[in-house]
Amino acid sequence: MTSALKHDELSRAHAAQAGPEQAKAARYLDCLAGITSQLLAAPDPWSLIPDIVSCVQEVTAASRCYLFECRRTEDGLWHTGQRFQALGQTSAEPEGGLALVGRDEHIADCQRWIELLSTGHEIVGRVTDLPEPEQLLLKAFQAQWLAVMPLIVDGRWVGCLGLEASQEQERDGALEVALLRAVANTVSATLGRVVADTTTRQVNALLAGILRSSKDFVLIATDLKFRVLLYNNVAEAVFGYTEAEATGRSLDELDILESATGDISEDIVAAVFEEDGYNTTVDVRDPRGDYHTLEINVTGMQDEHGTLTGYLLIAHDITEKLRVERRSMRSERMESVGLLAGGIAHDFNNILMGILGYASLIKDSLGPEHEAARMVEIIEQSGERAAALTGELLAYARGGKYQSVILRLDKQTQELLNIIRTNLPKGVDVRFDLAPDLPHVLADPVQMQQVIMNICLNAGDAIREKQQQLGDPGFCGRIKISTQHYGLDLSQLVHYEVEDEVLPGQFVVLGIEDDGIGMTEQTRRQIFEPFFTTKFAGRGLGLAAVDGIVRNHGGFISVESTPGVGTRFLIHLPAYLAAVDDEDETPTLPKAQGTETVLLIDDEEVVRQLALLTLANLGYEVLLAKDGREALNVLDEHRGEINLVISDLLMPGLSGNELITRLRDAAAGIPLMVISGYDKQTAQSITKEMAEGFLRKPYTPEALSRAVRTVLDEAAAKDE
Repeated sequence: MTSALKHDELSRAHAAQAGPEQAKAARYLDCLAGITSQLLAAPDPWSLIPDIVSCVQEVTAASRCYLFECRRTEDGLWHTGQRFQALGQTSAEPEGGLALVGRDEHIADCQRWIELLSTGHEIVGRVTDLPEPEQLLLKAFQAQWLAVMPLIVDGRWVGCLGLEASQEQERDGALEVALLRAVANTVSATLGRVVADTTTRQVNALLAGILRSSKDFVLIATDLKFRVLLYNNVAEAVFGYTEAEATGRSLDELDILESATGDISEDIVAAVFEEDGYNTTVDVRDPRGDYHTLEINVTGMQDEHGTLTGYLLIAHDITEKLRVERRSMRSERMESVGLLAGGIAHDFNNILMGILGYASLIKDSLGPEHEAARMVEIIEQSGERAAALTGELLAYARGGKYQSVILRLDKQTQELLNIIRTNLPKGVDVRFDLAPDLPHVLADPVQMQQVIMNICLNAGDAIREKQQQLGDPGFCGRIKISTQHYGLDLSQLVHYEVEDEVLPGQFVVLGIEDDGIGMTEQTRRQIFEPFFTTKFAGRGLGLAAVDGIVRNHGGFISVESTPGVGTRFLIHLPAYLAAVDDEDETPTLPKAQGTETVLLIDDEEVVRQLALLTLANLGYEVLLAKDGREALNVLDEHRGEINLVISDLLMPGLSGNELITRLRDAAAGIPLMVISGYDKQTAQSITKEMAEGFLRKPYTPEALSRAVRTVLDEAAAKDE
């Protein structure tokens, strides 16, 4: 038993490479596999009980693990029989022992436990959640968490298998409970053979029935040629074969032993003979097309003479656990990239302020007829494009949507057609399949342009790579752009693994499909991770930004791909189903003048000087401060003179909500206008809506003049 229950070197290596939860599951699978294989072949199962209890205690690091029999005497009272107990380093064995686990003692004090366990119920949870008398009984053992499983044989309660921890589990103890339940079921079946004196065939049938009913593990028993002898219901759900279909067929024929590295049957045989066990992780696809990641342990089954008779495969489905871990890691990576993007965008916005602002002033001084006016306009247009990209960085950093408008995805895609074609390999056939009467979406057109362009450019790269691979000058490739409109309910969102992030409803779906090189399943799962790229000179940020933009708009992207065939992206955005009116054009307004005194606070010299020049030329008296502390001093020196305070939102020292709060206290009654690279909604959430006005960076002199005049006029109207 000792050799069968120990952790082999391969298990330890596998566990060292896996995360803590995966490593724990691997150890538990080792333990369960050893216990099951030995009990199946043991002529005297009772002799193995001490090792079983010790194994469970050791692998779970519990403070105490115990197994005891119980019997009912003629007077109707319950008494304990044989007891086996394994103690951890943190256990505290009381001098008198606990009645429930004592030897040949009356256990009437635990009547509630008797009622629960004798009817097949489990007792699992924190000791503090138990009734007070039971807490007092367990206090002597310093137990804070426990799990007790009934041993039921032929419908009769014959004992319990229990596990206690002196420290509360970090999680809910689900793996410990699953292991204890499986061991208790196996022990119950084996004790049934002893109690009822059944034949070996009957015992194996009973044990097989218990294994088949397991809800926690995939269980498959085979002969030496890997032909299926036992196949439980969890295996049916994962692999798609019924027990009748699988029984008698080899695992190779069923493709169950296929992993990313090929057939692993030879590795299993070698490991079982040389190392007493085999562990691996494989990805399988169920009949619904969903992928499952299984952590598999394979051990040998022996007869009473120690001869190897077959293999027992026990697998734990870790798909959901890995999914949660991936989401957590993705969230952490996105947060890190977001912080980087936000810092870059903030500094770049200040640079653009100087470019756009002074270009506007130069254009005004030259006049529209000057020969250099057109060149200045080009500078302005280039600066505005850079400002739009900066906005995208800030949107990525804050998870926000800027300047969302009601738009049609199909029209915007068609408008980008010429730009898309110029960036694709020559000869690529771009086709459209657009649904009529497509609903609108509420989205930022610049962000949507980035999404469409990025995916189309990736499609072009995939086609170019396939051209190089084929070496066929006749292959030009095809990109199909389509639109659809349909509803998705919660079950469908679960299929896409976005049920925690996206609400059910109607969606406008933009499809971009190519017949390029395609990608493997492993690559498909990683394409939206920041810094992941398959290109030699790629940065790995394009699709990560695209995914972030779509998620920030309440949507998601699904991807289908087959190596050598092509890839299809489906961009799902919530449909805007309200009535849509024609958009009014915003007229160009002249610069607004004034004579009031304005305090401008910004840490960038170029921004302060540009604002000073703009406002002074319009008649305003302008005071400047480079940070929050200097601004408070200026307010104190010019108390009663200042009519408006304009402050950047993010600056060294006092910044954000703290700065706005201090300014509001120091300048009570003076209107406050915030300038920021973030959108108005985000800025208001930071300042808690304590500012009367808002202007987004980078701004033009015209925009600054209008915003200043608006805030001053509204403040004056309130005072009347």
